[in-house]
Amino acid sequence: DPAATNHFIAAVVLKLKPVSAAPDEKVIQEGDMGLDMFLIKSGRVAVWVANETIHIADKSAGDFFGEIACIIPQPRTATVIAVEYTQLFSLSKDDLDTILQDFPDMRGVLEIQSQRFLAANAANIENTRRQSNAAAAPTPPIRRASTCSDIGEPRRNTAAKAHHHPAPHPPHGPSLPQSNGPDLPRDVPPQANGCLPPASDSVSSLRRDSVESS
Repeated sequence: DPAATNHFIAAVVLKLKPVSAAPDEKVIQEGDMGLDMFLIKSGRVAVWVANETIHIADKSAGDFFGEIACIIPQPRTATVIAVEYTQLFSLSKDDLDTILQDFPDMRGVLEIQSQRFLAANAANIENTRRQSNAAAAPTPPIRRASTCSDIGEPRRNTAAKAHHHPAPHPPHGPSLPQSNGPDLPRDVPPQANGCLPPASDSVSSLRRDSVESS
């Protein structure tokens, strides 16, 4: 009934009391017994649950909070903290009970709305917890592919091999005599173990013999 609703609102307005909250001031505390509900005139507040670890909403001008504990006999379900300087109106539980005696139908409406809010609030809290746990869960290490430098290294080696040229042969000329056999110079003593002398010594001896014979 719109007329009954308007009369109910008018009766509530007559019982409202002005209240102010400074930034970071707690207006209501989770777990406390509710003695008042609040209507925001200006400013903004933040709603926290789970011992102020989960932020579920912000409320501003025209919003209200704290009504559940005034309608359903249970402790506060959230903590509300002023984000900025906020002006509010408060309605005590005793005044609300007195008004509802004149509007019994409104009590049923408020109780149904409070139960729905509690269910939605519980779902919101659970969803927020799952998101927080998922964000905090460690991610498995990602196996990275070889870097470009690693991939290019074999190619550079292959290219180097492809462009590799053997050392140039010495220019053609008269062949040096073999360092073994009967042409071995007499001034080069044979090694005791039967091995040939170092190549550099043999070449030097051969060149010296060639100069002397000329």
